[in-house]
Amino acid sequence: MVSRQVRRKTRDVFDTWRCYLYNSFSMSELAQLYKLQRIDLKIQEHKKALNEILHELMEPEALVVARIDIERQKQLLLKTEKKRKEQDWQEKELKEKADKLGKELYSGRVKNSRELANLDQELKGVKAKLKAVEDELMELMEREEELDELVKADSCQLKTMEQDWQQKKEGFLERKQEIENSMGHLVKERRSQASAINPQIFKLYEEIRERKGQAVVTMAQGQCQGCRILLSTREQQQVKGENLVQCSSCGRILFPG
Repeated sequence: MVSRQVRRKTRDVFDTWRCYLYNSFSMSELAQLYKLQRIDLKIQEHKKALNEILHELMEPEALVVARIDIERQKQLLLKTEKKRKEQDWQEKELKEKADKLGKELYSGRVKNSRELANLDQELKGVKAKLKAVEDELMELMEREEELDELVKADSCQLKTMEQDWQQKKEGFLERKQEIENSMGHLVKERRSQASAINPQIFKLYEEIRERKGQAVVTMAQGQCQGCRILLSTREQQQVKGENLVQCSSCGRILFPG
């Protein structure tokens, strides 16, 4: 365990360093620090806005779903067209076969009654198949027409959706460029502002900002606006006296409001 003497010595060294900072600090430097804080807050706002825009630039789910649905419909239309063409060929072959059997049956060349009966039976079978193919072909043609109309209608709707999205996207990209340009100016301004601040104070500022997100806060009605804790009379007097004062509760640097 660390002895009380060592802890006291460490605390004395820290207090001496803080006293050095307090005594060597001026209101103008505190104002510079507060200005740096405002710049950092603007940069944070810009980063948040950029993240939101990057999210908005993702293609809308409705557009993705619509595109997938149309692709599925197109594939189904192609399969239906292929099946309809196959039935067309089968219908043609069955008609040719039926014509051939009919001519053979009624040509008078076949005299044997059994052969005639077989031809008649075969012709009936071909005609039955032909009727089934024709019925299926009719259904396929109707289905193909429905799918074709559906694909055309949905493609037109998709085109409108894509045009609307493109307009929004262009607006988002324009806004993104504006924010990035502003961010570039802020970064340069921050670099210039930071260089004008005492390096030790700047290091303290950065350490607090890393832990708390905001290093400098105002004091209003005796309260730290970072943690809303009522400051001691001594702390309030030090802040009003334009000294560098850290809130005893949250550790943030206090700026007179």
